[in-house]
Amino acid sequence: MGSVLQAMPLPAFLQITERDHSPPPSSPEDTNEGEEGQETSKRHRDDFPRRASPHFRPTVVLTGFPHDEGCRRNGGRPGARDGPKIARQFINKLGTVVNPETGINLHGIEMYDVGDVEADVDLETAHRLHEKRVRSILSSASNVVCFSLGGSNDQSYPNASALMTTLGHGSIGVVNIDAHLDVRPLKDGKVHSGSPFRQLLEDVRFASSIADVDADGRPQQQFLEFAAQGSQCSRVHADFVTRTHRQRIEWLSDVRQRAGQFPPPPAGVHGFEAPILHQHGVGAVFEQALDSLQGEALFVSFDLDSVTGADAPGVSCPGTIGLTAQEALDMCFVAGRNPRVRLFDLSEFNPHADEYRTGRLVANMWYWFNMGVAQREVDFQRNKH
Repeated sequence: MGSVLQAMPLPAFLQITERDHSPPPSSPEDTNEGEEGQETSKRHRDDFPRRASPHFRPTVVLTGFPHDEGCRRNGGRPGARDGPKIARQFINKLGTVVNPETGINLHGIEMYDVGDVEADVDLETAHRLHEKRVRSILSSASNVVCFSLGGSNDQSYPNASALMTTLGHGSIGVVNIDAHLDVRPLKDGKVHSGSPFRQLLEDVRFASSIADVDADGRPQQQFLEFAAQGSQCSRVHADFVTRTHRQRIEWLSDVRQRAGQFPPPPAGVHGFEAPILHQHGVGAVFEQALDSLQGEALFVSFDLDSVTGADAPGVSCPGTIGLTAQEALDMCFVAGRNPRVRLFDLSEFNPHADEYRTGRLVANMWYWFNMGVAQREVDFQRNKH
């Protein structure tokens, strides 16, 4: 294993009980147990491995990007710099580790928190430091998934660059879940929260990869704008994605229309052993979208402003329409479950605008993503037979 994981403390997320914020139990008898006798994480926290396993067991590493200068440069509301700090407060209060509704046991994966990149540096320096950190996480082992918590959305290009550097090429699939396309030009030569995917599309490693065509002359489909809103995107920027670079946009209206083709599962279906659970509606559309992307590994970028302001008011640029909270959670689960996803970032949580409601949504998105990751090994074992 790389040294990045060796010094990681046991993550606070694994030190919580079932919605109980009391001190650690002094004896085994004080530990909460589920209906099947499954003990919650406090009982097992000292036994939990402190290093990522070299075998298939998935490992999720959390890191933070506490910067919002990119939002300022793009005219957005400042405050996302405190997103990682406040999100962790909610994450540490969220349980359970063994979910009795879904049957998913988070003891099946390992989770670590390596903290945030330095906050008291300029944005360009922060990008360099953050990319280096993400690259170290991803290169530590092939079973490691990085979850990068922002902060403004300009973190996404350093994240994508780290993945390409780790793999040694630009053949990665990237999906931007966002109300905006984020392909704006730089401002006075400076990056900002609206430019990360222009930077990606113009990166020679990625650009040369998507320039490849198949026998029918069709380009590589490695980039997708998902749930974008036409009222917040210019035609010039849409053409930059679809015509200049021949990549795809699935507008929010398209996603909604396609979601109707995947009805909910029959009543009485419970537990994630039933393969159709959570494979309906927007979750099913997103699953198909991930499967359609080419590339050796996938990077999922989730901007919270893609969620309706009624469910996520604490963002840098809240919207009147968008994905629902449940749809966002379903998509996080789908992303976590996909074994090709090596990198996930979550951006634009602005606790200065709203801390409690949006903070709890962010914590649940982390939780549902990890439930999806925990399902990877279950899927792997099932597919072996």
